Amino acid sequence: MKKYNMRSLILLLLTFFSQNAQALDYSEARHLWGRTSYGVRPISSNQRVNERVNVSRKEAIDNLLLSSTLNIENLPGPNFPLNVYQKLADKKRPKAEKQKLRKQVVSRHKTELESWWWQQLLITKKPLQEKMVLFWHKHFTSDLRKANPPEMYQQNQIFRKHALGRYNQLLLQVLKDPAIQLYLDNIKNKKNKPNENLARELLEIFTLGEGHYTEQDIKETARALTGWRANRVKFKLTFKAKQHDNKSKTILGVTGNWGLTDVIDIILEQPRTSEFITEKFWREFISDSPAPTEVTRIALIFRTSGYDIKILLKEILISSAFWDKNNRNNLIKSPVELIVGAVRQFNIPIRNTLTLAKQSAKAGQRLFFPPDVKGWRGGTQWLDAGSFLQRKTILDKFLPAQIPMATNKYAFIPRPYQNASDYLTATLDNPAEQFFAINEKANYTAKNKTNMEKLRYLLTHDNYQFK
Repeated sequence: MKKYNMRSLILLLLTFFSQNAQALDYSEARHLWGRTSYGVRPISSNQRVNERVNVSRKEAIDNLLLSSTLNIENLPGPNFPLNVYQKLADKKRPKAEKQKLRKQVVSRHKTELESWWWQQLLITKKPLQEKMVLFWHKHFTSDLRKANPPEMYQQNQIFRKHALGRYNQLLLQVLKDPAIQLYLDNIKNKKNKPNENLARELLEIFTLGEGHYTEQDIKETARALTGWRANRVKFKLTFKAKQHDNKSKTILGVTGNWGLTDVIDIILEQPRTSEFITEKFWREFISDSPAPTEVTRIALIFRTSGYDIKILLKEILISSAFWDKNNRNNLIKSPVELIVGAVRQFNIPIRNTLTLAKQSAKAGQRLFFPPDVKGWRGGTQWLDAGSFLQRKTILDKFLPAQIPMATNKYAFIPRPYQNASDYLTATLDNPAEQFFAINEKANYTAKNKTNMEKLRYLLTHDNYQFK
């Protein structure tokens, strides 16, 4: 029995290493790029895909992760005049004056911040980094209803800095930043009158998941998180020792006079934390149904690495499940992915990114405005009756209308061939040519069809809703 198990293990390892050592074919390269980006930009699409052809899976993934972590890519942020927020924080200012400021100035700052992020999404040369920023925005929900634009911009920068860093550092920086403390009312949390909102979401949504803590753990964690206040002018947290509960607390079975950093350490000692984050990565990059055995294996590697996010993502991407053909084109694009991918893929000129923001919001996803503390649910909920029709409307009417010249040679990308060099020389002149939308070959000929008609077909084809 032991011999059989050892032989099986050796065969499994040999298969794993041979698969990851063999050169990627065209469809595999497109699958990797499709899952780790927001579509390929037309001028560089051939180069992008070909960079992953004729290299091994491991080499392609290593190059991808290295290029995404060399430096932080960022457009200059919006200008938020400090005096506006000084006036809002001034308790002596009349309420009417503050309401006018919020309506006339702060509301404009909110749209400027939205526009800034959409512009970043469209022009980024590091799409994986941008994808991870959105991933963490969905994970650590905060919004512009409670936090001001400078505070949400600051949180966005934390996501950028730690996007592929270490989860323990990311968690600490997020919790010690005003945005999430404001969003979850922890600024009202003080000894003798605790507020449990942040404590509950920290355990349920950010680290352990439902069923892996008790109500008493929430109460004790809330006590440990007391004493933090937000400076709405300097956009930072301050600790008020007099408001902190400095008595003994028992959290997840560990007793002591705990504070915020202690809570993080205690939570990260739980194997469940690494499993929970691994499951979220699985749903983001592989499928909606995490495999328990694989999750346990990858989570252990993640935990022993010191919660290195880059190592977690690498393990996800080199897993056999990621490359399984059954796990291709099985994830539904979010409205942001759908719109950004189409604009980048087809080189659609956009004069005002707020137009995209409004269309995305109509389809159910407005950046900086998640629906609630659990964020956007994703998956099949993106394709309910109302949002599905809105997605069709966006692609059928809005995006094609933004193309001033239908004869633009980059309006379409010819379908991929087995030989990458064939892809480079393909043209739109062949009447029998088929066209594809990212990961999908459309059974559609170009004969007697205008570029606009072909583009409309591709964008409204059901398969374009998937990645």
